[in-house]
Amino acid sequence: AAWLAAARARGLRTSELWRAVDGALPIERSAYGTPWDGATPLILGGERRGWAPAAWGWEFWARRYGDSLVLSKQRAPIFDDDLGAAPLMAETSLREYIAYARAPADETAPLLYMNGWDVFNAHPELWSDGLDQLPGSIDNRSASEYAVLSAQFGQSDLAASRVRQLMKLFVGPRGAITRMHQDNHRAHAWLCNLRGHKLYVVAAPEQSERVGPTGRGSEHGGTTRGCRLDPLDGASRRGVVLHAAVLAPGETLVLPEGWWHYAASLTPSITLMCNFWDGANIDGLRDCFCDVTGAPSTRRAAPPSPTRSA
Repeated sequence: AAWLAAARARGLRTSELWRAVDGALPIERSAYGTPWDGATPLILGGERRGWAPAAWGWEFWARRYGDSLVLSKQRAPIFDDDLGAAPLMAETSLREYIAYARAPADETAPLLYMNGWDVFNAHPELWSDGLDQLPGSIDNRSASEYAVLSAQFGQSDLAASRVRQLMKLFVGPRGAITRMHQDNHRAHAWLCNLRGHKLYVVAAPEQSERVGPTGRGSEHGGTTRGCRLDPLDGASRRGVVLHAAVLAPGETLVLPEGWWHYAASLTPSITLMCNFWDGANIDGLRDCFCDVTGAPSTRRAAPPSPTRSA
């Protein structure tokens, strides 16, 4: 709240608030359908026809799925060294949480963030094939590779639910924060702002020794690096090179594997996130599959699937 008030005092518009992250570089922007290079962050915007989640706003969730039970947390993500600290969590109906997220902020109360709801397994009727794609921009091979691996290990009946689980819904009030972290198993990610404005601050994996100097990184499967860097606090940045942007409703940030990322809701917000793998990092999906299913580690190096280019 203090950082946002100071940024506003500088006369910055909402779309320009990323400039208040001192020294941060801008993130490149382009239109939906622009091919992504797979190596640098990219923000996609503009018209996106026929994508159902674009219509999934506050009233959609409250009216149709308001009775669903959801979990909100005081810290997100929860790092290994948080486990003994018993971070505050609350279970409510989605309708109750949305009312909380949209209400005027109470600066004296703990802030709770509904992050990572497995919405498509809770409500499979919302899923449709291709929902996890960004046509023309990414080559998301997660579904096809999961199908191959599931068949190989006799678990084809579970493939669809595992693909759906890669997409999560995040809902938060103004001030909700996702702490700086890496995603597991070398996964890429895209994050689409369905409603509200959100600040994203990211750092390249080459910055890892400054951002999260201890623990395993994304390249080793499940990351255990518990980053304590606050990108809004210049004194804690330790010379890290940061990139930043504000996402408006309908815009999507695409992040390569291993990139550190932080998010702060500048207004009440709804975000749809998807982890995915393409030809460059598909081995990470195979590691993920083995970790989730307990498939023998000696069979992690699965033979190339028909979906993988030579």
